[in-house]
Amino acid sequence: MSSRFNDSPKPFVEHLDDLRKMLVGVLIAVGIGTLLAIPLCPWVIRALMKPIGDAGIDVDKFMGIIDIKDGVAVVLGTIGWTGLLISLPAVVTLLIRFIFPGLNARERHWVTVLGAASVVLFALGVAMGYVVTLPMAVPTLLGLVEWAGFHIPYLLAGGFIRLEIQLLAAFGLAFELPVLLVALGMMGIVDSALLRSKRRHVVVGIFILAMVLTPPDPITQVMMALPMILLYEACIWIIFLRERALKRR
Repeated sequence: MSSRFNDSPKPFVEHLDDLRKMLVGVLIAVGIGTLLAIPLCPWVIRALMKPIGDAGIDVDKFMGIIDIKDGVAVVLGTIGWTGLLISLPAVVTLLIRFIFPGLNARERHWVTVLGAASVVLFALGVAMGYVVTLPMAVPTLLGLVEWAGFHIPYLLAGGFIRLEIQLLAAFGLAFELPVLLVALGMMGIVDSALLRSKRRHVVVGIFILAMVLTPPDPITQVMMALPMILLYEACIWIIFLRERALKRR
């Protein structure tokens, strides 16, 4: 194997220095992402308000901020989450570079693939939450409140935007399930047979997790649970195909 994939062991102090450099790099990446997010904040807030407008509510008349502290908190929270999303590829790259010296060529390949997949899947989860789930969840939640006999004369933007950000972040994290399972499969901790045998338990656990991470309406919970179940099945096939390839070797 090429020597460039077999780094000589480093002293503990050098590992600490590498960790320090990685953490500083992460802070710089998040800081740059936050700065880039500042001018995008009004556009992001308008995008987050769009689902409520699509539900038939006049956003300009029936939605807004009535407390300056809540308004500032919404702005800062929106900037923070947007900055994290922008800096995510750089953060993952820095983490990969930090662990690279202790890996061989094959391990580096899989770490790179899984790192890229984690960024793509998180973005896909956020996109699905915004494009598919929110347009269905918002009318459902409003209809549920009105069905119970409550009239909503005015909506507080702060609470609604925080709910949206929480939902989108939950979808992004939920879509990381394949990365975790495939990584465990690569390390030999789980195999395809084990994942198949635990399918029923996992499905129940996924629905429980969806109940915890999403608002209390069944449509949103199902919209999160179904993709996670499909991704779980995809992980079984990915690990199975790798096992078969290893047996052929």
